[in-house]
Amino acid sequence: LDLLPLALFFCAAALMMRWISAGDDDIHAVTQGFVSAYLAVRVTMALVRLLVSPVGHGLRLLKVSPDMSAVLQTWARRFVVIAAFGIALADAVQVLGAGPVGRFAIIKLVSLVVHLLTVALIFQVRRPVAQAISASAGSTSAFGSIRNWLAQIWAFAAAVFVMGTWVVWALGVENGFPKLVHFLSVSGGIIIVARLASI
Repeated sequence: LDLLPLALFFCAAALMMRWISAGDDDIHAVTQGFVSAYLAVRVTMALVRLLVSPVGHGLRLLKVSPDMSAVLQTWARRFVVIAAFGIALADAVQVLGAGPVGRFAIIKLVSLVVHLLTVALIFQVRRPVAQAISASAGSTSAFGSIRNWLAQIWAFAAAVFVMGTWVVWALGVENGFPKLVHFLSVSGGIIIVARLASI
């Protein structure tokens, strides 16, 4: 039901694009890019609501709390809007004369914003995730201590990984992603061994 109005919008938009462009391929391409971005946002958010609708627990396919449902829907909307319209803007810039270089610069900027939002989301949900990672109260085992320690640092490690992937991609580092994973894995292993030794 959520998607039915989009069918009418698509038909109306197709007619309007044909009338506005008047045979100009550039105008048609730019307009079509933003219309497609809008449709992508609406379809994606309809799927998100199907999965984690905050309206009522009976409508959710995924079992999450009402607060987490609202958080997921809010952040999903931010990610999808920025990504979809950012790509549409990049395509429009290329069509209007900036070329592939201008398009790639816009995509890098949009990607940076998305990665920064991901870091912000990580720190917003760090406490519930930390509670899920933490050992049960009263646990005195070495494994429990490691879990409690990981619960404290997981957000920082995840943030470093997220921003590291953007830096590797944006700067075009050769074999950058395997190097990043190797660096984080070795560093994490050393820190965990040191933590076990201290325990």
